[in-house]
Amino acid sequence: MEEINVVQCGIGEIGAAVTRLLLRKRGFRIVGAWDIDPAKVGKDLGEVVGWGEPLGVVVSPTPKGAFPQEADIVIHTTVSSLEGALPQYRALIPFGANIISSCEELVFPWRRHRALAEEIHGLALEHGVTVLGAGVNPGFVMDLLPSLLSVVCREVEGISVRRVIDAGKRRPAFQRKIGVGMDPGEFQERVGKGGGHVGLPESLDLIAASLGWEITEFTTDVEALIADRPLRAGDIEVPVGRVRGLRQWAWGRTPEGRTISLEFQACLCPDEEVDEIVLRGDPKLVVRFPGGIHGDIATAAILVNTIPAVLTAPPGLLTVRDLPLPSYFAGRKG
Repeated sequence: MEEINVVQCGIGEIGAAVTRLLLRKRGFRIVGAWDIDPAKVGKDLGEVVGWGEPLGVVVSPTPKGAFPQEADIVIHTTVSSLEGALPQYRALIPFGANIISSCEELVFPWRRHRALAEEIHGLALEHGVTVLGAGVNPGFVMDLLPSLLSVVCREVEGISVRRVIDAGKRRPAFQRKIGVGMDPGEFQERVGKGGGHVGLPESLDLIAASLGWEITEFTTDVEALIADRPLRAGDIEVPVGRVRGLRQWAWGRTPEGRTISLEFQACLCPDEEVDEIVLRGDPKLVVRFPGGIHGDIATAAILVNTIPAVLTAPPGLLTVRDLPLPSYFAGRKG
């Protein structure tokens, strides 16, 4: 059976994890890689991702150099902002390969970023490729999973999802993203510029679209969680009074009074790690994952496991709700 040719775009920690996972599965062949980090450009991809042996793929500083031959799929793991990712999509789509992107705002961009979504959709149709935003959060735990669980309910009056993770177990880039070690005033300034976790509004919109709900009231909020004792995460020291993480909410209501409530908490030393989904309906459902679903591991797995569905999907900008039910993919047999 023919191999699936893959280009890896972005070789940070998530991109490196994706690359290593692809190498462990049969039927994938990485044919190119793109990153703008001068410390990675020109090096063999195997060295960059810590594979232990060369792969014969040199990291290119440009999209053109990442396509020495035709590819079937691009795994895109660079930025969270759709506006920031848009120039990269414009550069990648004309090569004719389908794209699976971890960009959080691409998971469901049709309410908050409709103009950008329409541009990406148009480019994808023009070049006959599928573009998909995917990941664990947004993309699964706080949106797709509760939507799937609702299939057993005769009525649903509300959905609540709470995700609590220990940021001390996550990569340094994630810790910086949620403000670990910051002065509270600096944290609030960053929040005012759009900082913090990205994706709660997209998760809420995805649930609403899946259930056919029209959200007419919508609010979001974020607060800093402050250290009451000295803490440490890797090389980051967090004195008393500094930020140890954050708590964010997104809430929406329909004209009929149905509600969606999402809470995301990421910090050092939380009281517990958990993913909890509550569907208030008939019947009522409460689903808990003690310890939670590890975000970095799950995101890499989702990006890889989604490849078969994307390869057979119609062209255009799709969401995870447009694809067949996702599952683990062992790889193509030889």
